[in-house]
Amino acid sequence: MRPPETPEAIEAQWQLLHRRLAPGERVALPMRTGSMAPLIPAGSEIEITGLRDAARLEVGDVVVFRRGERLVAHRLLFGWGLGARRWFVERGDGTSPAGRIRAGDVLGVVVAVRRPDGQHEDLTTAGARRRGRAAVRRSLRRWLAGIVRGRGR
Repeated sequence: MRPPETPEAIEAQWQLLHRRLAPGERVALPMRTGSMAPLIPAGSEIEITGLRDAARLEVGDVVVFRRGERLVAHRLLFGWGLGARRWFVERGDGTSPAGRIRAGDVLGVVVAVRRPDGQHEDLTTAGARRRGRAAVRRSLRRWLAGIVRGRGR
């Protein structure tokens, strides 16, 4: 995600970066890249909620975390460990390379998407969670196939 442009988006980004977003509180930010396409195409707005407990993160969740000076929204592919010290492999649904992140470094969870065409999707429904797990399987297959071919993505 590139830096937000509106005062509301700037405030939302500040809340996330300074961990001031209360559990259950929601903010919206623009998604400027296509790293999560097709679920979240560039130009979409994502709704993010504060974490209640990092131990409750699940494979398939789309989370927001900091990478350098940027906020990134990617999907959790698999995890190991316990609690806030749990680690996950994360990757965008698009062509992003995989990375790892500690559960304690997750700033929020994406709970809804408003696409540029106005279509709104709630990511907390049972159907959306099933589609998220299917996206994990597809992403893992692509990532592992890249490793086998020597690309490491």
